[in-house]
Amino acid sequence: MKPNPFDHNALLEGNWSPEHAAALYGLPGWAKGYFDVGTDGHLDVLPTREENRRIDLFELTEGLRDRGIHPPVLLRFSDLARHRLQSLRSAFDAAIEDNEYEGKYA
Repeated sequence: MKPNPFDHNALLEGNWSPEHAAALYGLPGWAKGYFDVGTDGHLDVLPTREENRRIDLFELTEGLRDRGIHPPVLLRFSDLARHRLQSLRSAFDAAIEDNEYEGKYA
């Protein structure tokens, strides 16, 4: 059963979980495996969807603060953009093959 993100008792009774947070922010609907709530409750980015490349955004922000860089900041994850573009290109290539399209595109 999915956790109810609006279950105030879970928060008050100390039963709030990363799954509650993910549901509250709708991660399953938009994150596409690139964002997740870690076991510590922090928002994580997975630039290539690989668990071993998980980046804790809270820790990243704290590291920036330690160096005198304070939010708001714009973070760019080039691996995430590259992974999404490769996925999009693969979808186009599959559609071309499935539909026996003989035209060209660049």
